[in-house]
Amino acid sequence: MKTAITIRSIVAVTLVFICNLMHAGNMDPDSMCLRLVGKVSKTPHSAGHTYTVQLIDNSKVIATQVVKAGKNFKFDVQRNGWYGLQIKNEDCVSKLISVSTHVPDLEEGDAYLVTFEMDEPITHEESKYLDSDAIDFPLALISYEKNMDNFNYSEEYTKNIKNKLLDPLTGSNKETASKEIASNEATAKDQAELKNRKAIIK
Repeated sequence: MKTAITIRSIVAVTLVFICNLMHAGNMDPDSMCLRLVGKVSKTPHSAGHTYTVQLIDNSKVIATQVVKAGKNFKFDVQRNGWYGLQIKNEDCVSKLISVSTHVPDLEEGDAYLVTFEMDEPITHEESKYLDSDAIDFPLALISYEKNMDNFNYSEEYTKNIKNKLLDPLTGSNKETASKEIASNEATAKDQAELKNRKAIIK
């Protein structure tokens, strides 16, 4: 007998995604150009869990931080590079985010700040029901957008990965997962707009 499965918000990436230009003190603009500040949301599922977050450059781990759900991790990265952020937990499948730092020249002391929050990575048990190839791809691509003069993530890419992850599901399981993802995306946009309004007010 097939058992109906409950898939949590397994492919939500961004609950809040805010990008700003900050003044980072007296520094060489050709070195650090981007500060990444993120966290895994603290939920009933993730509360008390510890995550290892690795910064990867050219397939090598160059920095590691260990944080609990709800606590920030932070990395400073240099211009004109490709980085990976890998979030790991022994009970979950690693989540990877790709970051491109190819940006125009910056004034001395300036750098971009990207702040984001993500849901807990999917568990090994949940991954059995999803597309195994899609799981290995980055869940989000963060890069500089010239028309915005700021960093952003590719919503189209993330949407395609989400759809690919659900390919093996059928019937009510797929419908339930799709509805949950749509609900999470709506909540994410509302929370991001609220955070941005608060930032403007401050």
